[in-house]
Amino acid sequence: MANDTLRDALRHLEGFNSGQHGWTNLGSNGDVKLISQNVTGANLPMFLGQLTASSACSVADLTAVILSDACRRFWDPSYLASHVLCTCGDSRSAVLCTEQKGSPISAEALWTNVCTARHVRKEQGERITYAATSVPADFRKQHRETLSTWGVDKKELITKIWAMDVLRTNDQVQLSFLLLSEASSFHLPNFMLKQVLASWLGVCVNSVWRMSTSGMTPKGSICLAPVTDEDTETIMLGSRQLTVSGPVIIQLASDNGSG
Repeated sequence: MANDTLRDALRHLEGFNSGQHGWTNLGSNGDVKLISQNVTGANLPMFLGQLTASSACSVADLTAVILSDACRRFWDPSYLASHVLCTCGDSRSAVLCTEQKGSPISAEALWTNVCTARHVRKEQGERITYAATSVPADFRKQHRETLSTWGVDKKELITKIWAMDVLRTNDQVQLSFLLLSEASSFHLPNFMLKQVLASWLGVCVNSVWRMSTSGMTPKGSICLAPVTDEDTETIMLGSRQLTVSGPVIIQLASDNGSG
């Protein structure tokens, strides 16, 4: 599931970057372009927040901030914590339970998702993509007892695509955040919810960028969720080494594909 979601996310990103029709300009949040596309059968559009700047920005720093549980507590205003339920596919995918904060207009929520990441080196750059999608309902039922540890009455989020992508070419770095949500925690009509979700994407992308360019990067090992296993590995992103731990991230070291 996670790999299919990653491929879907890249297909949508490539479509937008190549000028594919059907995308609607929603304006901007600072330097972040906000765009949406209607999806057949979906209650909400797909949203994209994208920031492009000089290649002087470090791909390693951007990736570290995106994939760090500790950093996400700062760049994602809705994020509370993540917990690893299990791994699959040789630890190339992981099932996470992600807790979301409540607010005056949204309920506390849980998002049970399966995620993966891929690092591709190319002759003229490199690409790191992290993608996640909601697990099937029967999986949530099967693990209901464990999930109840983090909140019996919390709303369950349903998100088809949640993807962050860092693409470096010879002359620029592009940071993208793609979201296709089916059930959110906001108590708002759809026309207002669309504005809130687009704005949230802009805040997240801007915050990731600021943190990565101002030195607010992880001081310890990088992990999607706190892990009891202290095993760490070192991976190379660009010309830099990063210390990583936990499922999904470690496998980035072996991904040297071409597309």
